[in-house]
Amino acid sequence: MQDQQEILQTLNPKKRWWKWGIFALVVCIAVGIAGYWYYKPTQQKISYLVVYPTYGDISADISATGTLYPLNEVQIGSQISGMIKEIYVDTNDIVTQGQVLAKIDDSKLIQQLSRYQAQLQGAKAHLLSLQSAIKDKKWQYERLKKLYKQSKGQFPSFAELQSAEVAYDVAKAGILTQEATIAEIQTNIISTQLDLDHTIITSPIDGVVLERSVDVGQTVAASFSSPELFKVAQNLQEMKLVVKISESDIGQIALGQPVRFSVDAYPNRIFKAKVDKINYGSSTTDNIVSYEVSIYVKNDEMLLRPGMSAMVHIQVASQKNILLLPVSALYFVPKEPITQDKKSSSPLIAPMRKRPMASTPKPIKEGKRTIYILQNGKPTKQEVIVKIFNGKLVGVEGISEDVEVISGVKSK
Repeated sequence: MQDQQEILQTLNPKKRWWKWGIFALVVCIAVGIAGYWYYKPTQQKISYLVVYPTYGDISADISATGTLYPLNEVQIGSQISGMIKEIYVDTNDIVTQGQVLAKIDDSKLIQQLSRYQAQLQGAKAHLLSLQSAIKDKKWQYERLKKLYKQSKGQFPSFAELQSAEVAYDVAKAGILTQEATIAEIQTNIISTQLDLDHTIITSPIDGVVLERSVDVGQTVAASFSSPELFKVAQNLQEMKLVVKISESDIGQIALGQPVRFSVDAYPNRIFKAKVDKINYGSSTTDNIVSYEVSIYVKNDEMLLRPGMSAMVHIQVASQKNILLLPVSALYFVPKEPITQDKKSSSPLIAPMRKRPMASTPKPIKEGKRTIYILQNGKPTKQEVIVKIFNGKLVGVEGISEDVEVISGVKSK
């Protein structure tokens, strides 16, 4: 009997479908709840970065690079050719006006000068001889002329009188020729003496020797141009800093504006100066038009040297005790809260993030601008007047210190 029941149960098992149905229902509910929370759109909550305006001083600068030069730099050369015989100074030596710097061999010039002087003596002696001879020619001519008048042409003959007159005129011409010869020799003597004087190279100014370009025994040739022997700078305690300012900024430069600059030799030191000269002439490099500006520099400590490169900041405007804001406050524009739909996302693939496009802030001009302040947790427009801009901060009017100015956002 028991065996028959087991056979019947095997052939006709009880239906347990309701258990599997409950299990499937629970799984569906769990998946639905998980899907709802996973695919539910999320909204980012925006919190704002705020700053408070603060009173302070601000200045606007124009930056450029420049080179230091002496106020007066003289290149000393030679007007004659010859071999350097002596050199009396070297670089960094302090010299005075008229001090002898070098000497060119003058032996040939001395010999030439002696020859001209001997010629001059001979020419003067010949002139004395001609002057004595002309007296006789003159006496002969005047005597014959008197006799010719007294004898009414009978004695001497007209031919003899004419011959005496011609001899007298020839003597006078000889005198003039010899005087011209003497003048020429004297001119040669003066020219040779000048060349002899030019063999001594002297300093035209008080200053310091920056460069020496020759050595003893070196031959200099002055046939086409004056060769440079020395370079002397006058008083390095006063120098000039030359910078080039672009045409877009030159309108802001004015005489007397304060200048700060630094050099690589003293990176931790700031030197001060003033704008001294603004050139009207322009130069063009790579299609960029620029104007040369000279800055007067006092170098009392003799730290600065000609040729040094400098990083220059020219102060073109300044304001004291004005409300300051970061530049980012002027560029902030509020946006609506960002809603992110996760339906397009996948738990296996991370969503792509868009990189923000880089933007270069444009120069900020003076005048009215709109900023946003935080009121009741929301951005509110506020107009301000921009008075000055230095690249990082702006000086503004039209707001108070206690307002919260929005400079950016951060998302949670």
